[in-house]
Amino acid sequence: MCNVQRGQQAEGPIAGRSLAYIELRPDGHFTIALLRPLAAFDKGNFRMKRAFLLVWLLVPFLAQAADLTDEQHIERAVRDYIESQHQADPLRMARGIDPTLAKRTYWRAADGSEFIINTDYDAMLKVARNYNKDGTRFPAHPRVDIRILDIDQRVATVKLNADEWIDYMHLYKNDHSEWKIVNVLWQYHDTTRQVSKK
Repeated sequence: MCNVQRGQQAEGPIAGRSLAYIELRPDGHFTIALLRPLAAFDKGNFRMKRAFLLVWLLVPFLAQAADLTDEQHIERAVRDYIESQHQADPLRMARGIDPTLAKRTYWRAADGSEFIINTDYDAMLKVARNYNKDGTRFPAHPRVDIRILDIDQRVATVKLNADEWIDYMHLYKNDHSEWKIVNVLWQYHDTTRQVSKK
């Protein structure tokens, strides 16, 4: 990626035929550099005019991305987690959770003993891909109630109420300024379901 500062010409392959260079960084900030002088927009160069119009139209959307708050980024990560299950979309799940994810709940075995079930990143991608593949696991308008309980710099705690269960989540902001879910502790609303069938 290249930033073009005032008074400098663009260098490298982007300076060949490009009209403008846009860099959108993970922290939401962006840089736009015009690589051609405005005099280049003569009547016969429709391609350049069209490209310039595209850049002009993109600016408000890039500005909106830059203005997202931590709360909005956190909510998006949580929505990726739950809505990826509604929509059978593993890519959204991957965007919301960290590769080191640890998801846990307690469970009672058929013999009465209790143990902890652990679910990892790869298993959650499979859940997103397969759990609601036939579209029958959730109501037409699924419940998604997100409460951000606390944010302290780069860590946050969230409670998610879904149709059949609750999730308590820990998120952190990684070194790319992306909020990711690293821990989930979940429980069915009906806790009698947390038992293996005999």
